[in-house]
Amino acid sequence: MTCPDCDYARQERAGIHMTHAGLSQAEADALASTERCAAHRDGGLKVEVLKYDPHRKREGEYIGYPRTLAGEFRFGFDGTREEVIGKYRAWLFGEVKRKGRAYHKLTELLGTARTGAGLVLVCVEPEFGEVIRRCMEWMNQEDLKHGKT
Repeated sequence: MTCPDCDYARQERAGIHMTHAGLSQAEADALASTERCAAHRDGGLKVEVLKYDPHRKREGEYIGYPRTLAGEFRFGFDGTREEVIGKYRAWLFGEVKRKGRAYHKLTELLGTARTGAGLVLVCVEPEFGEVIRRCMEWMNQEDLKHGKT
């Protein structure tokens, strides 16, 4: 799958190779086609986190309570903001490690995030969305290491 931006970036890299390395057009094209552009070096993962606003309809995946990715931890009841985010992070990565329900939901969302359109996560508390985004980035890097993308 190629996009116009990637194709343009490849052509730009080929021009740089021709100018600075003195390569022929064919050699520069061959070299540029083996390099991944900066936008897709990470597997093309695009995840944005937005705060839920009941007055504005936004496209995206709601990840708050009572959804699969919603943790059972609440600010104030289960500790300070930092403590609750830490507990949620430990819970989420534990789910990934044991391949629980949250892991399966994250792998589903990874497929969406890898498309050109990307993924928008919507949450009342964006800190939880940021933990999910970082977890998805980690899972994506692991997939890239093992050739799963």
